[in-house]
Amino acid sequence: DGKEILVGTNAADLLRWNLTTRNLEPTIRGGEVFAARYQHDGSQFLTSTRDSIDLWNAADSKRVTSLAGHVDEVRALDLSPTEPLMASGAQDGLVKLWNVPRPSELEQSRGTYWVGFGKDGRSLYRLGRTSLEAWDPALGTKTGTLASDLKEPSAVAISADAGLLAVAQRQGATIVWNLAEGTKRELAQDPDTT
Repeated sequence: DGKEILVGTNAADLLRWNLTTRNLEPTIRGGEVFAARYQHDGSQFLTSTRDSIDLWNAADSKRVTSLAGHVDEVRALDLSPTEPLMASGAQDGLVKLWNVPRPSELEQSRGTYWVGFGKDGRSLYRLGRTSLEAWDPALGTKTGTLASDLKEPSAVAISADAGLLAVAQRQGATIVWNLAEGTKRELAQDPDTT
C-alpha cells in the first residue's frame, strides 16, 4: 500500500519504516537479509536469506513459514502482479518459480542478482553478471536476451507500471529499456559521480 518500506541488512536485522508516521517499527531478527518484498495486498512480506525464503505476517511480524530449495544466497525476489507466483534468484545462478509450496526451476546460468516480473505477469526478467534476460515463467524458458555485455551491473529498477527497466553499471552508462516498445537508450555516465 506504499505506507511502509522494508530494509534487510547484513547485520541480521530487518527494518520496517512506517512512512505515514515516520516511525521505525521494532527490529526483526531473522538472519542476514538479501531481499525483501511485500505481497501486493500488504498482508504479508517475504525475505530472503543465505538459503531460504521466509514468509512473514505483516500485522505482528511473526514468521509464517520458510521455503527451502536454494543452495546459495537468495539475492532476489519478486511477485507476479497477476497470479500467486513468486520468482527467486540465488548467487549460484538458479532462478526458481514458486507456486507455493513447490518451486519450479529455470535454467541455471552464472549468478542471479535480480529478478522482476513484467506488468502482465507473463514475463520475468533476470539480471546476471553480464546479461539481462527475458523469460516465460509459465514455460520456464528464456525468450530473449536484452543485453549480454553489461559491465558490472550495480543496481536495477523496474517502473511501477513495469513499462521501463533500468540497469546501472559501475563501468559504463545506465541503460533504460522500454519493455512495451522493445527499445533501449543509454544515459551518459557523469565521471564526477563514480
